[in-house]
Amino acid sequence: MLFLIRHGERADDSTNAEKQRIILPFDPHLSLNGEAQAKKTGKYIRNILKLQSIENIILVTSPYLRCVQTIIGIASQLEQQIEIYIAKGLGECFRQDWFEKDILSELHYYKSSSYEHVFKQYPLLNVPYQEVIQKYPESIQEFFGRFSENYKRMREHFSNKNILVVTHGYGVHAVNMLEKQIISNNADYCSVNVISYQKDNADYLLLNSTAHLKKSKL
Repeated sequence: MLFLIRHGERADDSTNAEKQRIILPFDPHLSLNGEAQAKKTGKYIRNILKLQSIENIILVTSPYLRCVQTIIGIASQLEQQIEIYIAKGLGECFRQDWFEKDILSELHYYKSSSYEHVFKQYPLLNVPYQEVIQKYPESIQEFFGRFSENYKRMREHFSNKNILVVTHGYGVHAVNMLEKQIISNNADYCSVNVISYQKDNADYLLLNSTAHLKKSKL
């Protein structure tokens, strides 16, 4: 079983107070609402794991701060021993109208950061397989090709294991195009996809669901 999740609400899509706290404009943090979304999502995933009698799950995330914070928020609710893999190849699209240059090495995760206390909460490991790393600039078509290839490599390496992936909206779209041949433009913050793989067939148990966010607060 594979859980595919978009990150929580980003600070630059939140209140003015949140926007003023942003340190790196190209790598904004989660808003307080985004942090709450991540924890709600973790509680929801925990219940699914219990129902499915799944005791171990591999956690993989994009290195952008909002994704790392989201997966840590999810992990805090899982009641399992946690190791988190950082996958550069599952990072954001390097569109030229979004980024002025290649900023990958300048993300909070890769440099001395005010968020080091966040990164120390769980072991954060590099993925144990070779990735296709994005190059700047990157067209949408190049992104879909790069992301899809890295997604396939991740699945092959962790074959027969349960996986939870936190990535970006475009990443969710890429997987849905790859596995379901649909264009899904409604991957909201912390939306959840649950995919059951039987050999090469992908069966979607949930598609971009946010029902868990509408329930009462933790």
